[in-house]
Amino acid sequence: LPFYPGSGLRRGDVVRSIDDQALDRVSQQPGGPRAGDVLMYTVERGGITTRISVRLAKSGPMAAWASLNWPALLLAASLLGMAVQVFRRRPDDPAAVTLLAIAALGGVGVPAYVLGGQVIDLAFGRDLGWQVFGEACLTLMWGAWLLFVLVLPDPFRSTRVRRLLALCGGLLVAMYGVYLLVVLPGSPSVAVTRWRLLETSFIPGYVFPALIMAVAAARFLAARRTAAGLYLGWLMAAFTFSGLGLYLIWQLPVTI
Repeated sequence: LPFYPGSGLRRGDVVRSIDDQALDRVSQQPGGPRAGDVLMYTVERGGITTRISVRLAKSGPMAAWASLNWPALLLAASLLGMAVQVFRRRPDDPAAVTLLAIAALGGVGVPAYVLGGQVIDLAFGRDLGWQVFGEACLTLMWGAWLLFVLVLPDPFRSTRVRRLLALCGGLLVAMYGVYLLVVLPGSPSVAVTRWRLLETSFIPGYVFPALIMAVAAARFLAARRTAAGLYLGWLMAAFTFSGLGLYLIWQLPVTI
């Protein structure tokens, strides 16, 4: 559960009911609460059950999120600026096009992932369009990163690029299918089922960084004695550093 300043809810709270109704029963009600309504959440916090009144806001806390996550915004803006400059100089290069796609997809997907879907949205199945769109962008971003290391620095060959694009897309679809087969049978509630259906980027976020580092290393070893070897070496070093940082700073703490 994301931390929304002023809501009374905290990161790690487990919502058990809303207005004394289990989430599955809430989801069966027609209509639903509106912005400005005050709801009573029953949550577990640190092993203690407590009741918290929550007033539904008219819009998401984007300003609060931006102030807490300004490094991510700065990184996204820097990546977009670099991608635009590279694309302007080499518009026919598939790597430049892919880099531009990475910057655009990540700029949308990361905020959607951090903000997350709120319990009330998941319970009623409403207002999830932004989350669905953001997760799709984040998922495609991982495929674009893999495509980037596959096509750099080869000259433009449309047939080969299309085949690699199909390969990346097929991997994403296959991972999502396996993920649903594993997690959906054990979903304890309708709200959890909806959340798991939204998590298209969950498995790629763990698998693709390692896959990307492996592909970059293989490309470097194959071309290390060529003119492109130096560039691929720097690329592999950058992916290794950022991939390890992702696992150690983001994925590992979330998992444990």
